[in-house]
Amino acid sequence: KYKEVVRCRDKRRTMPGHACEHCVKFIDAVCGPADGGDGVFDRDKMIMDCSRHRANHSPDHTPDGFWELSFADEIAARKEGEEDLQRNMMDN
Repeated sequence: KYKEVVRCRDKRRTMPGHACEHCVKFIDAVCGPADGGDGVFDRDKMIMDCSRHRANHSPDHTPDGFWELSFADEIAARKEGEEDLQRNMMDN
């Protein structure tokens, strides 16, 4: 899929804003949850005014683990270690 590059700052400001998974956490904290929070600010207006992610079309979601560059056995060992750590923290 081709993504058009818009270099002019004024033209980019007119493009619709989008929120990534990290931005959504911030917007939820400021505006309240998307499922009916009583936030002080308008969620859509904040995304349009403040978003650093601007494009004519919403970007595709990156699958979980897509950027994990380790081998499968290393990933499994790390997840196992994290689970052991969580179990130890819950036991204490």
